[in-house]
Amino acid sequence: MPTSATAQAVSRPQRGAEGRRQLLALAQKQWLENAQLDLGALATELGIGRATVFRWAGSRDALLGEVIWSFHEPELQAALAATTLRGPALMSHMCRCSMQSVRDFEPMRRWTEKDPEYALRILSSESNVIFQRATAFTQALLDREQGDGFLQPVMDSAELARLLVRIETSFLFSDLACGQEPSIDSACTAIRVLTEAQPKPINKQTDNNNSHSGSR
Repeated sequence: MPTSATAQAVSRPQRGAEGRRQLLALAQKQWLENAQLDLGALATELGIGRATVFRWAGSRDALLGEVIWSFHEPELQAALAATTLRGPALMSHMCRCSMQSVRDFEPMRRWTEKDPEYALRILSSESNVIFQRATAFTQALLDREQGDGFLQPVMDSAELARLLVRIETSFLFSDLACGQEPSIDSACTAIRVLTEAQPKPINKQTDNNNSHSGSR
């Protein structure tokens, strides 16, 4: 039978996991109400120190990314489950659903209007949770479509996913970055073109001619 100290050590990860879940839930509520995160207020409400909040969340930016992604991912999953499209048409459709979901989400609009410079930094950073999770979601979708024979990407799926998310982000938040009206249609067209591109077939005759020329 484990000692009391051992039992406490075993239970700590469970309490930590539950604490992180509570932190995310409170952060979601706070962000929805105030369009910002106050880690000090979150720590007080949870009855823990700020150091513990930082240990659980990593940083305010990281926690904010988790909050925003927690609202966005269910929208992506619902859109994916509701369509029968495949291949490039699916990738373009998911881009449209993703962008429209963000544009229609009132808390996101309030947050970007409240502090546009900070919002743009978070949303455009490839090191933030939002970009990383969106890229992972997109890569998994690309890999699935390629595995099922609906796509033949001209580049590595990880790099292509990163590029597609960058395109979506650039068009979606162009008003914050350069004052231009966001264009969902333009982003979807670009993604359709990129995912429709086919690997260039190898011309064996040309290769043979080049080989003969090189051997002379």
